[in-house]
Amino acid sequence: MYMNWKTSPTKQASRRRSCRRAAVTLMECIFAIGVVLTGLVGLAALIPIASQNARDTIEIDRSISESTSASAVGVVQSFHDLDSLVMFDKPVQGSAANTAGGYIPTNAMQTLESKLSNAPLKLETPGYMHMLAGTGLSGGICIDPLGTPDLALLTGGFVTSPNAAQPFAAAATTDSAFDYSRFPYFNERYNVLASPNEQIGNPAGVNTTTRTTPWPMGPRMYRVTLKSPMFDSRIPMYRYQLMSPSITRNIFGGSNGLSNVDAPDKELPRGVLTETTLVGGNRLDGGRDNASDYTWFATLTPNFLGGDSFRQSIVVVRKRLAPVPRRVGDPFALQKGNYTIDDADDNPTSERLAWIDPETAIGFNGGSGGEVSVFGSQGVTDDISSNSWVMLSRQPHRVTGPPVTLRANGPAVHRWYRVISVGEAEQTSSYTWAGGTHDVWGRRLSLAGPDWAFQDETTGNTTPIDDTFCTIVEGAVSVIESEVKFE
Repeated sequence: MYMNWKTSPTKQASRRRSCRRAAVTLMECIFAIGVVLTGLVGLAALIPIASQNARDTIEIDRSISESTSASAVGVVQSFHDLDSLVMFDKPVQGSAANTAGGYIPTNAMQTLESKLSNAPLKLETPGYMHMLAGTGLSGGICIDPLGTPDLALLTGGFVTSPNAAQPFAAAATTDSAFDYSRFPYFNERYNVLASPNEQIGNPAGVNTTTRTTPWPMGPRMYRVTLKSPMFDSRIPMYRYQLMSPSITRNIFGGSNGLSNVDAPDKELPRGVLTETTLVGGNRLDGGRDNASDYTWFATLTPNFLGGDSFRQSIVVVRKRLAPVPRRVGDPFALQKGNYTIDDADDNPTSERLAWIDPETAIGFNGGSGGEVSVFGSQGVTDDISSNSWVMLSRQPHRVTGPPVTLRANGPAVHRWYRVISVGEAEQTSSYTWAGGTHDVWGRRLSLAGPDWAFQDETTGNTTPIDDTFCTIVEGAVSVIESEVKFE
């Protein structure tokens, strides 16, 4: 018997829907493409980040290799002889009273040994008088021949300007803040929230806080260069007695395999880097040429509690800006007289100085670093990069009185910190604080490094005389520290 089976309407509709779902709609295609494109855009965004991270890793590895090699072959150790280090022994404006306390400037270029061999056998923090017990070197120094320009550029000739006094003269009240004989290259009287091209003003005395532009002296290091081992110490030193530029570039311009060469004289480590050549009856220094983006210098800080040990920090800098001589009409030069600028980039940037608000510091206990707010003049650039290095400096004081009087009670303290992160720069007009009113920029920094005390516990101290300052070296990528002793 034949029976006519018919599909119910419900099943037919279901079958038709199943047939329609066998394909993909245009809307679904567009949506899928959008998802894929979003993923590709995200992936593309990661490429420059990964590239930068790879570059940073390579740079850190290379810079550590450079600084480790410098230490390993005895480059810095061979210059821990006070007879090898040459300083610009110049007075500080408003510090004449220091002649009674140990700092008697000779207004000449001389070795540290010759300086210390003269009474009262003492060399303290530049511009200060803290009367430590004992004798010897108790001020920080920066071994930096590449950062010290040729003396010919400072004493006349094609760089002469109307107010270009010889480089060892004390700063005048109308001078700018720049000073080659210090590290960083700013006069002790520099108000760090003012533009360095402005007049530094007229201080009242050695360690006092009252002055025309309220600002006490700031902590600095002596910037020293190297004497050729062919000459004996004398006062003054002459240009030809210094190590030649080719040798200093060889020593401080990258290792490039120095650990694989031998010194002719095993008792003289510097023989790895320098050799003496007889030319026309005259003995000349010779050395190897290096080709490297990296250069280095060393800062040495004395123990605050005394003793002959120093903390040595080898600072590696990538593509360091060359030192600029004092020149007429060149805003990028370190000019002795004050001048006008139109933009912050018109001032030199290889070394900058900023102030840290002690009320904003967080952490710095337990050796893990912390966070600070850094302020600088709008007359200098506010660029600070993560993974770079900065140096914190402070001059501890003691309080006597009443009336309240602040006196330095030991050498200035300097420590290097790695920058973990940098906040956005904020511009502030007429920023008022204990040191005056200025147009400034401010940035929040996260720093990795040792513990730090931002102020002395001093009743009645409302001035920035013992505040912390921040030195920013353009391109600093690595710092390796060790303990050394001078001979």
